Amino acid sequence: MWATPPPPNAPYDVYSPKELAVHAVLRSWFDALEDGSAHSRYPDMKYQRFGGKPLWTDEELEILVATIDTYVWKQQDWAERTHFAKYDAGPGFDRLAPIQRLSFAQDLERALHSHDDDGPTPAIAAALNADASDPLIFTSC
Repeated sequence: MWATPPPPNAPYDVYSPKELAVHAVLRSWFDALEDGSAHSRYPDMKYQRFGGKPLWTDEELEILVATIDTYVWKQQDWAERTHFAKYDAGPGFDRLAPIQRLSFAQDLERALHSHDDDGPTPAIAAALNADASDPLIFTSC
């Protein structure tokens, strides 16, 4: 599914370090799903969320995964229309078991906060911080 990024100075150079960090997490988890190693990734049980937020519920993790899958499909559509990459399938993060979804969310949150000076975060950040009852979560991608 994931195409190799274009060479330096290509359109991907416009992404911020935060966006590249998030992409690296998404790629890592997609690769783990594809090679069958995702089941061996477990969350950090001592993980403290940034800003003292409570840990995600299973429902919030489901929304996170659905939001990311939707977001990536939109990015794929853009890439295919602009001929920057060719994709043959979506990421399918919904294949992650609930315990792996928690680990996935922790990895994403760490990536998002690894470059806190970068300003606004992408739609994935909104999904990580969303209220499960927020109807705008899918329209903000």
